[in-house]
Amino acid sequence: MRRVILEIDPATVIKNPYKKGLQDVLSKIEWLEGTNLFNIDPEEISETVMTVKKTGVFKVKLKEGFEISDLIDPKMGTIEPLEEENGVITCFIKAQVDGLPTELIKSLNFDNMLISLPLYLSPEKYIVSFLGTSDSIKAYLNLLKSLKISYKAAIQTPNQFQSDLSCLTNRQKEVMLAARKYGYYDYPRRISSHELAEKLGISKSTMLEHLRKAEKRMIDTLCAVTE
Repeated sequence: MRRVILEIDPATVIKNPYKKGLQDVLSKIEWLEGTNLFNIDPEEISETVMTVKKTGVFKVKLKEGFEISDLIDPKMGTIEPLEEENGVITCFIKAQVDGLPTELIKSLNFDNMLISLPLYLSPEKYIVSFLGTSDSIKAYLNLLKSLKISYKAAIQTPNQFQSDLSCLTNRQKEVMLAARKYGYYDYPRRISSHELAEKLGISKSTMLEHLRKAEKRMIDTLCAVTE
């Protein structure tokens, strides 16, 4: 198994109805980051178009003037805010994305390719990752090229998966491992940021700063992609 991390130019994703939906989301967010993915369910609508239903927990930084309820049309899904800290909203999202090309989604072959983390979206870049075999990843990248989707890719081996925390400082690693141990990333969350900070013996603001820097450093490291 390998993990491929793709950094895609949102403007080149796909020239189909999905592009309109993507532009609508991008007009309302500064960034969106997946923290837990529970279900990815593709459904074929026609020979050329598919719908994908996604369920997971995300962190969202909205642009000024927008509310979290503005992010998803009620006809397309639901969004449930869980927590808001420093302008970042953690929320549970269950929604569907329409208009995706059947060829692209079927090429994922969900038996051989699994959507993974990191998952990140902003007006500047779209980062998505998959676990798969070397052959399935190669076939998928070739299809992206044929669809004229502009991307950069980094492919990691299983040994590299295990060394992801090596990019963190000792303190950042301690905070992130504690967050995972005590259920800060679980849904529903088993510990609040205030309680986690108390366990670590630091202030809530300091804990959140360490955690945010750790998350950013991991994403930056994972997405230090090459052509």
